[in-house]
Amino acid sequence: MLKIKVKILEGFSILALIFFLIGCGTGSSSETYNFNEDMPEWLEGKIDSISSASGHYNDLIKVYRYNWKSSFIYYFSNPLSSCMYCEIYDQDGKKMTASNDSLLQNTLRTREGEILIWKNNK
Repeated sequence: MLKIKVKILEGFSILALIFFLIGCGTGSSSETYNFNEDMPEWLEGKIDSISSASGHYNDLIKVYRYNWKSSFIYYFSNPLSSCMYCEIYDQDGKKMTASNDSLLQNTLRTREGEILIWKNNK
């Protein structure tokens, strides 16, 4: 009986992980982004620090801009972490924190207008 319960829990864990990964997936956009004109100063500084840092984690980071609730949010994605270490910032550079997973998932589901604005080219 215990083995059956463990198998059921493992199955639910795998399904939860799959849904989480799908929720962290990104679409595409044809909107253009002018790196020199559209880049907020705080974001340029953060990207500069990521670019100069060494380590496998920083080598895979991509930064996306989205429309969300009538403003921009900036999403720092790292495919190695499956969104565990994703960071989201508002347009003024304030890190957005989710008090629970459902708030984070709601933000990720309701964002629109994806634009890849930077990826580490190491």
